[in-house]
Amino acid sequence: MKKLFIGARGSLGLLTDVTLRLFPLPRLRQNLVISVPDAAEGLRGAKIIRDIYRLCSGLVFAGSPCSLVCTLEGLPEEVDFEASLIADRLSAEGLTGITQSAESSTTDAWCNFLAGTGPETTTFRLGIPFRAVGSVLQETVRLADTECFADLANGLVYLRMPAESASRRPVVEATCSNGGYALMIGGPARRFRPEEMYGYEPDSAALTKALRARWDPRGIMVTG
Repeated sequence: MKKLFIGARGSLGLLTDVTLRLFPLPRLRQNLVISVPDAAEGLRGAKIIRDIYRLCSGLVFAGSPCSLVCTLEGLPEEVDFEASLIADRLSAEGLTGITQSAESSTTDAWCNFLAGTGPETTTFRLGIPFRAVGSVLQETVRLADTECFADLANGLVYLRMPAESASRRPVVEATCSNGGYALMIGGPARRFRPEEMYGYEPDSAALTKALRARWDPRGIMVTG
């Protein structure tokens, strides 16, 4: 069992082991940006890409404007071949708005979305089983005041909405009904509670909450 200790001013710490691994940067990183008219077409394109990719390090859907971003990494000749293969397959299926970029990676798209969170908006992270990502994503993009971003490779959907939005309830209901969870990761200071979570909870959730209540009642160490 890992050791717990109490630090300065009553903060709670944990002694554990960390293993660091170093990996060389890929020789080539290429990004494919595919413009799509809506979430349904974006999911269709993502399925086509998943069926054939080998070098893909990220696959995301951005809802404003609707687009897919696929990042490929590896040897130059392998990346070029797979990029051409994906572009040809998508074009054959009617998805033709494809551009290649050395920038605009999936990580950049994710950072740009989170950077857009303002003082009067609420941001949720939804963890959804792979089988249900499509249905939850299509449900949320219909909400007029909600912006969405989906990490399709990891089954995570990020939503941003006005702080007082009525869209909050249908988002939580759609997520929980599909066996997922909704976690608030950003919001106005007057309402933001980082521990606010709906749906699935791990077995250790009760223990974690008890430790926080005992050693960090003011939520100083909670990062969301």
